[in-house]
Amino acid sequence: SKSYAHYVYITKEGLTIELHPRLLSHDQRVILEDPFKAKYLARGYTYVLPYTEELIYLFSHLKKHVLHSGIGFTSLIDIGYYVMRFERSIDVKRFHQLLDEYQLTEFYRKIMMLNHIYFDFNYIEPWFDYDALEEDKFAQLSDYLARSGTHGLGKDFFLNEVKVARYQLEGKGKIQMFFDMVFPPYHEIKWMYPKLLFIPLFLPIAWGLRLLSYVFDKDKKVMNKLKSFKVDKVEVNEVLEVFDYLGVCDRI
Repeated sequence: SKSYAHYVYITKEGLTIELHPRLLSHDQRVILEDPFKAKYLARGYTYVLPYTEELIYLFSHLKKHVLHSGIGFTSLIDIGYYVMRFERSIDVKRFHQLLDEYQLTEFYRKIMMLNHIYFDFNYIEPWFDYDALEEDKFAQLSDYLARSGTHGLGKDFFLNEVKVARYQLEGKGKIQMFFDMVFPPYHEIKWMYPKLLFIPLFLPIAWGLRLLSYVFDKDKKVMNKLKSFKVDKVEVNEVLEVFDYLGVCDRI
């Protein structure tokens, strides 16, 4: 299957291979929109991002997972260790300028603080201002991270509630969720129906084909998707509280 930011292939043996033709999703394209302006040649034909820009990308990508799926302790420790490992190579002044430009400052501050609390990482630079966490907030965040697992795939995680919470932040309801599911916008559906890349006028036809695939659904995928509309309001509110604390509500 294909989407704006992912190409997914499954081998006969059941191995899932996920390729990223782009660094970021469509709604994040402003950040590092042209990564080749920042790249440099590492060796041979291998181009890499400087550590400063790469760290901005990592925080942006992590924020996307908070809003669209979930993050667990693995995601948290990955970025904390990256900063500790490469902080001598990071342009701190430029990094903070980019954080402000892309509205990532509060999210970055909370992620670094949580790394300090959970893993006691020690840094050369003062990467954050430490605020004591209230006991109940710390317990709520710990439960969220433990239940989420990697990218929200934890067994007891409320993944559907994350989606509903994100739609609420955007001022949308379940009706809009349904229409987005059945009739995705052009920038998403064109990867499902590649002919749209060359003939955008075929968009209504693609929507019709997608609707028919839902009507004659043999694999019951549609029924599984419709289950996402049944959510626990209490858990939706808990997700919104986590969003608010982590500082991801300012930029959707």
